[in-house]
Amino acid sequence: MNFKITTFFRALFYLQLSLQCVSLAIPQNATQGSGPGPGPVYLTRPRSQVWIQTFATPKGHPLNLLELLYHRTRITHIYLAAVHINDPPGNIHLNDAPPDDPRYDYIWPQIRVLQQYGIKVLMLLGGAAKGSYYRLSGSDEQFEAYYLPLLDIIRKYGIDGIDLDIEERVDISVPLRLLRRLDADLGPDFILAMSPVASAMFPKPWAVGLSGFDYNDLDKLAISSTRPSGKLVDWYNCQFYNGWGNAGDLRYYDAIATLGKWDPSRIVLGILANPGNGGSGFVPHKRITEVIRQLRTNYPNFGGVIGWEYFNAGWTDGFSEPWQWAKAISEALYNPYDRLRVSINTPKLGELSSSSPWPGPLNQLLEEGAGYFKAVAALNMTGGDFEKAEGLLFP
Repeated sequence: MNFKITTFFRALFYLQLSLQCVSLAIPQNATQGSGPGPGPVYLTRPRSQVWIQTFATPKGHPLNLLELLYHRTRITHIYLAAVHINDPPGNIHLNDAPPDDPRYDYIWPQIRVLQQYGIKVLMLLGGAAKGSYYRLSGSDEQFEAYYLPLLDIIRKYGIDGIDLDIEERVDISVPLRLLRRLDADLGPDFILAMSPVASAMFPKPWAVGLSGFDYNDLDKLAISSTRPSGKLVDWYNCQFYNGWGNAGDLRYYDAIATLGKWDPSRIVLGILANPGNGGSGFVPHKRITEVIRQLRTNYPNFGGVIGWEYFNAGWTDGFSEPWQWAKAISEALYNPYDRLRVSINTPKLGELSSSSPWPGPLNQLLEEGAGYFKAVAALNMTGGDFEKAEGLLFP
């Protein structure tokens, strides 16, 4: 076994042992403070969350997720990204390898420790790599063939929930059948989240996204008598970047809450944790902190924040470790602050725009009369190819 991995396993063992020993001295109702050491985690809204796709540090060392506990970051949920359903049925990967691949052997013990301290661990299904939802769109027999191995993995690793990131065009029946089945098989305590792009949460006719269906329509159909909100989807981790929104501009969240009439407790602000993690839309930490505090003021039931992604979070903001960025986000979410004036805008959706990964082709399409978010969607579908996007918009 590689020496670095062996050393990490040893460190993981002693850290877990120290966590268990320290926990004996912590009252069950204790809250986390600002100093080092483990402690119970805030599980009430707003949520402090991170997506994790890269399971190594930028220097290539194994990622130590237990630092989220030891440094009292107050993270509430982490998402393991991304799970892909491949052919043939049963061929399921976490990124580019099965979940039981030896490369993940050091991750699962950490996950169990995080869960012991109240942090919820979810899996993200889908994402930019297309095909998972297409394979779940067939007949009932075909659905069972692809779905049951996924259910087995969720149960095997004791996963607390799933995040449906649908970045391929499917019929509304696809997520609806999947949500209903997960709820029936795993119960109301199993978290069901979704990760649409922010503009998909706008009201018609302005709603534009990647999924092929309208999220307002889905939410009306995806109901539950056993879940607290009466909805199958507990909350939405909305992507306010890559041209689909602007996390630094409050008008985007306001548009979803006021014009879209979404309950703010179910709308999470999805942000880039490092400018290298997306094509565009990174907002520096100072501004994000200001936005978070204003959203807390405007919406006492604000749904929280989620960052893409953890391994290099905060490096361009002066943080040397990702847990420092996570902790700073939690401080903005939970710490007292000087009272702000409530400032909720009801913007005109036709006037909203954002930075895009393809500014040149986007500007050309806008000059030809395309709507902003429809142009962003067309460029996303064609990988930024102007001529192909033009063909989609002006057939």
